[in-house]
Amino acid sequence: MINVEELPCPTAVANPVPADDAAELEPNAVELKWTLGDYTTGWRLVFGSTYYPEPNHEQTIIYPEAGAPGAFQAPDGNWYTTELAQSFTVRNLWNNTHYFWHVDQYNSQCAVAGPIWGFTTHLNVPQNLRAEDQTVFNDETIVLHWDPVVDRTYRRYYIYRDGEKIGQTDVNQINATTYTDGPLPYNMAGYTYYVTAVYDEGESAPSNEVNVKVSGRGNIAGYVYEQDHIVPVVGATVSYAGTDEFGDPHTYSFTTDGNGYYSGAVYAGEYNGQAGKEGYQTAYNPLPPFYNPVAVTYDNLTFSVDYILDEEFNPVCCVGAQYYPDSLDPNSPYVKVYWGCGLPGGEIIEDFE
Repeated sequence: MINVEELPCPTAVANPVPADDAAELEPNAVELKWTLGDYTTGWRLVFGSTYYPEPNHEQTIIYPEAGAPGAFQAPDGNWYTTELAQSFTVRNLWNNTHYFWHVDQYNSQCAVAGPIWGFTTHLNVPQNLRAEDQTVFNDETIVLHWDPVVDRTYRRYYIYRDGEKIGQTDVNQINATTYTDGPLPYNMAGYTYYVTAVYDEGESAPSNEVNVKVSGRGNIAGYVYEQDHIVPVVGATVSYAGTDEFGDPHTYSFTTDGNGYYSGAVYAGEYNGQAGKEGYQTAYNPLPPFYNPVAVTYDNLTFSVDYILDEEFNPVCCVGAQYYPDSLDPNSPYVKVYWGCGLPGGEIIEDFE
């Protein structure tokens, strides 16, 4: 300064963030901001849950602490810092609580107390809601977990499904952060869950949402016939391999009964089917109107996914011929032709051959 005999007092601190009387602030962390006045060479922050924060109160913060690096004690007895920051973050505040704070300024001529500003925190909200499995089947349960809140006035948690309250935890059990629901009906659109915390002051805002989809089993059935479409193939194996509605792989196998019939439950999804039996050629596709992959829907009996099996065309092992009836008579007008796969005397000759 030129031609000034003494330093002016600091001008007023301004521009508080949060704004004075702000409400519904997240209590986990609040960043306080301000603009220091001109001619300021030192400052201090006083923060607490009483209008005039009490130094020994558990929620009171006075910065800088006595003897901290860069701090000095002024003639008024208070400690100030020469590091001219214009922000400070306060953490782990109580929910639904009024807080007050002011920034005091100092220079060699004056100590100036700043105006008192205030804000209010909202109710703590359960965090990190999650499901052990977000894709389940209708014979399974849904298990939810969330992180506990930290608060002195906590009472219980409420659990909501699709906007309706379905349960609550025991009172005053702040670490009881799990809930089991179900089994639930089939719903591939999914069920939406959220959790709230209940305090003396009321119920918190909802947690994050979790959507859980529920699939189920369908049924598949049919017949296996020989090529004439009439004679049933008994003991044939019918297998299906594919994925359920969640994209997870599954393989199922069924055996035909005395009528060539098979049936069974599979998870809803799409599967490639085939039928086979020893002595028959494997059929890799069902009969129309069905084609691979076969779509199986929840709780629906599909009739009939049928298969036709052709016998295996095995060649004859050996063929022999001799004069007949006397094998040593080269003048015989007859020749006996025989074939088979057994030892001599055990030839296999079927009537139709």
